[in-house]
Amino acid sequence: MSLEMATSACKFVKIKSTDKADLVLQLLRAKGFTQSQIACLISRQPHFILYDPHKNLKPKIEYFESLGFVAPLLPKMLYGDPRILATSLKNRILPNIDFLRGFLETEENFILSLKQCFSVLRLDTALMMSKICTLCAFGVPEPNIRRLIVLHPRLLCIRLDFYEEKVQELKEMGIEPTSKYFVTAFRSMSAMSNSKWERKKKVLMGFGWSERDIIMAFRAQPLFMTTSEKKMKQLMEFYLTKACLQLSDLVRSPHLFMISLERNAIPRCSVLKVLISKGLIKKNVSVAGALNMTEETV
Repeated sequence: MSLEMATSACKFVKIKSTDKADLVLQLLRAKGFTQSQIACLISRQPHFILYDPHKNLKPKIEYFESLGFVAPLLPKMLYGDPRILATSLKNRILPNIDFLRGFLETEENFILSLKQCFSVLRLDTALMMSKICTLCAFGVPEPNIRRLIVLHPRLLCIRLDFYEEKVQELKEMGIEPTSKYFVTAFRSMSAMSNSKWERKKKVLMGFGWSERDIIMAFRAQPLFMTTSEKKMKQLMEFYLTKACLQLSDLVRSPHLFMISLERNAIPRCSVLKVLISKGLIKKNVSVAGALNMTEETV
């Protein structure tokens, strides 16, 4: 164990001898962990250098390797949640893997889900099942739930009562659990606290949006509410003052909040102005339509 690492670790844990820590470091280096990655793990989970490398760490690391998670990916994922190193392989990790594999149906779905959020491996299996059952009970089709867990497994980490609360809120907005937009809307609302949601509504209302306008736009494109408050303000100011769009244009086209102001909105509006000034396109061209165009259609 290096002097720097030992000194740093000793600030957090009582080490009588560095023998076990040396074995842990040897194991990690043998598995492809770099010095900086090891240092990062120690800084986030100091006690793991006291784990038994052969009983605690090696079986977990080798199991993760058997799933295809090897260096440099595995160190990054463990750094994201080093508490997995303290999680029982037999009593927690393996049952969770069995459950996720069964529910997600394909190995591709399973691996993709873990890459999105390794933390699900330390969750309570029964609690994960309860969350999925809650969505089923509200009428969310199983294929839609499966897609949600594959793409956004972190949602399994939020509390159970949150599920019931958000499903009810979405239904009140007119977004039914059977709707193809429900999963996206659920993910969007889950990405922020209630206070942040209210702050974003306040930003929009400051530009003249009504509660009904916000709901209409959210139903059309739920992800528009994941736009930061700062970006919302910048886009609203640009669209209303520079692009000369109407509020109704933005309510009908919430996708406009998901494009880059610098890379897309400003350049496209500049091109439109030049084309209009040269008489190459009509003055009544749809600015919102032009801004909504994808790179493939431009």
